[in-house]
Amino acid sequence: MLLAGGPTHAQDQPPRFRAGVDVTSVDVTVLDERGRPILGLKPEDFTVRVDGEPRRVVSTDWVPLTAPEGPKPPPPPEGYTTNDGGSGGRLILFVVDQPNIRFGGFVGIRRAVNGFVDRLQPSDRVALVGIGPGAPSVGFTADRERVKKAVEEITGRCLFMKVLGSYPAHS
Repeated sequence: MLLAGGPTHAQDQPPRFRAGVDVTSVDVTVLDERGRPILGLKPEDFTVRVDGEPRRVVSTDWVPLTAPEGPKPPPPPEGYTTNDGGSGGRLILFVVDQPNIRFGGFVGIRRAVNGFVDRLQPSDRVALVGIGPGAPSVGFTADRERVKKAVEEITGRCLFMKVLGSYPAHS
């Protein structure tokens, strides 16, 4: 009887409801009539609707597409190549083993290399590494004529043979 007559503890508590908030990130690009980004936009400058219902914009942040200016790194050492300022083109390297090309045998190779260099895209860079004593080398460059000039210097090896006394002399 005591239990039936007194209020229970659960009835003293008000009902509880759980609620939550979903925040969704939306990337937008806002440009003027010249295609330049419009800076300084605030949340009230935007209208967002989800299923036709307006939603409150909580914040806006400008995110630049380029890195902020900062201290420049020291230049790379001589002979070192980086991707900084890269053109997006290909890097093409010719390696010529000059001592293993017969004398005069580079004429056809030279024609093929020069024709290939002439057909490169403007963004491509080309280098030439010659192997052997006196072989020319050119680091990666867009200067096609410089590479072609170095190619002209490649001759292949020159073989001088001395035959000793087994053939009769002709007069």
